[in-house]
Amino acid sequence: MHCGMSFALATGLLLTASIWAGLAAQSPELMRRTVVLSADPASNSATGILHLRDTSGRSRIHLTAGEFRSVSTGKGVNAPVSFFAPDSQKGTPVLRLDLPAGEVVPVRVEVTNLWEAGESEDTLYADGTPLGTLRVLKYRVPFNVKLVAPNPDQPELTFTRGRKAHLSLKNDDGMTYVVRPVFAVAGHRFNAPTVVLPPNGGETLELDPPDAWFGLAGLLKPVQRDGQLTLRFEAPGTTSDPGWPGKVIPFKAGLSVVGPGLQKFLAFLLVLFLLALGGAASLLLRHWVPNSLGRARLRERLDELGEQTRLLPLRTSSTIRVGLRVERQRLAQQVQRGKTYSPELPNKLAQLNQRTDEIQRQVRLVEQLNELRDRLDQAYREGVAPSRVARIEDEARAISTTLSKVPLSLAELESVEKRIAAATALTAALATADPEWLAGLQASFDGLTLARATLEADYAPCQALFASWAAGWTAVDPKQYDRLDKVISILQLIRDDLDQLKSSTKAAAHQDFQVAVERMDYRSARKAIREIRSRIYREEIVAALTNPAQRPQITVSQIAPRIYSPVVFMMQFRDHRLDTADALDAIDCRWDFGHGGLQESGWQVAHFFPAPPGTYEVKATFWQGGQQIADQQGPVVLGQPITTQPLPAEDSPRTQAEVVQLGIALLIALLGLLAGATEQLQKLDFLAAAVAVFLLGFGADSIKNALAPARAEGAAPARRETA
Repeated sequence: MHCGMSFALATGLLLTASIWAGLAAQSPELMRRTVVLSADPASNSATGILHLRDTSGRSRIHLTAGEFRSVSTGKGVNAPVSFFAPDSQKGTPVLRLDLPAGEVVPVRVEVTNLWEAGESEDTLYADGTPLGTLRVLKYRVPFNVKLVAPNPDQPELTFTRGRKAHLSLKNDDGMTYVVRPVFAVAGHRFNAPTVVLPPNGGETLELDPPDAWFGLAGLLKPVQRDGQLTLRFEAPGTTSDPGWPGKVIPFKAGLSVVGPGLQKFLAFLLVLFLLALGGAASLLLRHWVPNSLGRARLRERLDELGEQTRLLPLRTSSTIRVGLRVERQRLAQQVQRGKTYSPELPNKLAQLNQRTDEIQRQVRLVEQLNELRDRLDQAYREGVAPSRVARIEDEARAISTTLSKVPLSLAELESVEKRIAAATALTAALATADPEWLAGLQASFDGLTLARATLEADYAPCQALFASWAAGWTAVDPKQYDRLDKVISILQLIRDDLDQLKSSTKAAAHQDFQVAVERMDYRSARKAIREIRSRIYREEIVAALTNPAQRPQITVSQIAPRIYSPVVFMMQFRDHRLDTADALDAIDCRWDFGHGGLQESGWQVAHFFPAPPGTYEVKATFWQGGQQIADQQGPVVLGQPITTQPLPAEDSPRTQAEVVQLGIALLIALLGLLAGATEQLQKLDFLAAAVAVFLLGFGADSIKNALAPARAEGAAPARRETA
């Protein structure tokens, strides 16, 4: 019984709850679920009409609103809501309203104190049950938003690439603004993040400036560019712009690629570099270009000099030829040394030019000497008086000995020039009668006439010589003095060396002398008589060459010569009497130096070896009468290996010292210009500043003075001392 009653009570309660839930679900209907009102910016209030219809069968409801909140911030805006009955002018936050069944009742709603810009929303309730949404739009706002800067009228903002920039925005209005900043710098737009500005408050805007704003010029200093900041109010939840307020703020943007510290350092380096570049250009035009041209001209002169020395004939002493070629090579090597930018190089080139002049002068003297010898040969072939030719030839040999010294001093060059000029004048005068020489010829004629009988008796060839004189001559015929001089000169040789002639009848030199007498060849006779006079004959020389025990040795002036250095080779006999014997002239000693097919003739020759260093086999062979001298084993060949050494290295410590000296002088000059150059860089645009700084370094007198060679006042260019 008790259980049955409990079940019935529970069933009744559930039924009652279901009925009330159904009634609650059937609350009055708001004709539009979202009612949108537009706020008046002057009064900061909004009014509108709500249309309600009863669908629940209830005749009375209580209409209320919740709390208005900003859509953008989600915060309450403290905007009260008042409802007005259809027949009342007095608003109330809770409206008790009677709803006739099935009819639509208009209710006026008013929202005040709308200071927040944008959209605000609230929920409408009927007896605590939500009816719909009340939305208020406020777009026409004062929008007193500004950029916080020391100079608000012309703000200056600084941006550094890769670093966040922080800007302050200030809201002077009593409402919240959602603001989207848009920056435009150097033609590039950038949308910054949206910022919410509270009423009468501010907010810091953080942004990453885009790389497109920056250029290389910003490495050295902040580059000023015109910029524009557009601040636009943006109400959230809308997809179109119904005329939101905005503001455009122009500003100056200082754009830097790096921070201030690194910027100053880079500016310092660039200024120093541009000054150094200007100084280097000044050095280039002031020293390098003239030095390069001077060096090139000197090389051309040395090339011409090398061709001149190469064309010197073999009859020129090898000592002279090799000495001139080696000296020319030394000059060429010295031209290569020294830095082209060195201020000291002009003085060095001037000295080398002077030495080149002297070597060319010496080469011309050798050429003049060879021309003199050619004239003497021609005069001898034409039958000119041999005694006169012989005296000039003796002087030519003495001049050749002097020219073997390379290089000659200026005084020696002048002396040789005078001697060659005098010998050349004597050669030109051979075609004319010399009264003094004729008087001497007359005296020789008279002396030989007195000794005629004795000479004819002691040496038979004298008979033919005396017979060649015209019978009955009692005086010299001036028209026949050349022929008579030849006869008299040969007879004088016989008279002076008669005893040696009689004792050397079996020697080859004696036979050569007789042949020369028969041909009236004074030169050959004189050469043969010198061998006879020395009492060392060519047969003895040949015997020493073919006997291994007496064979000479090759001696060298330098054991390990350097390349391009003159080396003297000579034969040294074990019997030292043979080293200076006149009989050596009858035997030809031919040298082969083991490179380039170069050969020389002579018992003492000079040579130099080219680069690269190496070992050369120097050989000597011996010839007589066109036949090579040989022993039982075959031709006599003497050899000597020669290992050459490289040239000494250039004085690198001196070169390094010159570079350091130049660098220090240039650095001091540049530091003196640094302040003015930095000022130019700060005042002008990058390109204009770079050109200005470069020209400052290029035209600075301090740099020119620093690069000028040190020389005492009034000092003349250095020149080589003369002996």
